[in-house]
Amino acid sequence: MKNRLSIVAAAFLVLLLGCQPSEKGRVIEEVPTGYVGDARLNPYLAAERYLNKVGFDARASRTWDGFGPEVGVVVIPASYLTSRGLGMRIAEWIAEGGIVIMTINGGEPEINDFTYNSFWELPEEGDYPGMDYLLAETHVTLSSEDWGSVPEKELAENGHLERPWHIAQLTPYEDGQYEIEQEGSVAIESSQGSDWEGLPNLGSRAVLAGHGSGQLLVMAHARPFRNPYLDRKDHARFLETIARWGSRGETVFIYGSSNSFFTLLWQRGWMIVIAGLFLLIAWFWLRIPRFGPIMNDSFQEDRSYGQELTASARFLWRGGYLPGLIIPLRARLSADHDGDTEAHINRLSERSGLSRDEVVEALNVLPAKDPGTVLRIVKNLQTLLKS
Repeated sequence: MKNRLSIVAAAFLVLLLGCQPSEKGRVIEEVPTGYVGDARLNPYLAAERYLNKVGFDARASRTWDGFGPEVGVVVIPASYLTSRGLGMRIAEWIAEGGIVIMTINGGEPEINDFTYNSFWELPEEGDYPGMDYLLAETHVTLSSEDWGSVPEKELAENGHLERPWHIAQLTPYEDGQYEIEQEGSVAIESSQGSDWEGLPNLGSRAVLAGHGSGQLLVMAHARPFRNPYLDRKDHARFLETIARWGSRGETVFIYGSSNSFFTLLWQRGWMIVIAGLFLLIAWFWLRIPRFGPIMNDSFQEDRSYGQELTASARFLWRGGYLPGLIIPLRARLSADHDGDTEAHINRLSERSGLSRDEVVEALNVLPAKDPGTVLRIVKNLQTLLKS
């Protein structure tokens, strides 16, 4: 029997080893899921370090810090301009000679460029009041356009993660042209600014408009400045050109998210929020009294006097109202008190036959939640009253 079991075990082991895939046939595929460290928090970290390396002063900021003339260029996402007041401050800074590059989509730090799979859309009026104010001041309008996609073959050659993106041919100067990648359906026009794409009957991907002594560049997407895409197309050369505009000072990338906690909760956990709302509504439905005529209670239950007494005792026990039963009995015993406590205690002890300690306990001790102590004190008080 043992030999048979050994043979079966050996055969099973051989089959198991034979089913294991060989090293030659194994394919390991590495799928990027995102950055870690500073690059995860700051989508413009590569652009900042690149500019510092090639001789420009650049830094990142979470907020608009009331920049002065020491700053030449500010790159800021439109989603950061959640108040009209902030838009007015930025417009005033531009009028004093500053240059602002405002990206309509894709500038938020919480976006994961490797896993985010949403198609960008045109912001509605009122979503970002500060952006609306800046666009009105510079006579820039936004619209939606169905831009043509790059062929699938070119997507593969560029190593993109199979999401739609588009190439814009920007010509800011007569002697230069830049190819930059863009996403989404945003198209930009301006009655007083310069269209950098020059497409007939269509909006542009980038419009430059003057305001006071400064300029506002409105771009459809922040893709050319984000970490994974800086080395693609002419993004690095375009970034150097922008930094060169700000000859009066450094370049600042604002990446602070303007989303509140509840906005982030809705973006990341909307299913949990909806489920919680349904549970809350169900709880209210069960707990809140219904409106309507009051109906008579037809429920009746006959109980004996002993059951009623037991129920009352349990209520007093749970509520801690036992002293309320004992105090009236003690008051009746103290009615003939002549001011001499010792004589009064001795007299009660002689009449009732209780010891002096039992009389003192019955007159003074407040019983704890101990049934034996309560019963003894009440029994002794009844004995004293009867005597």
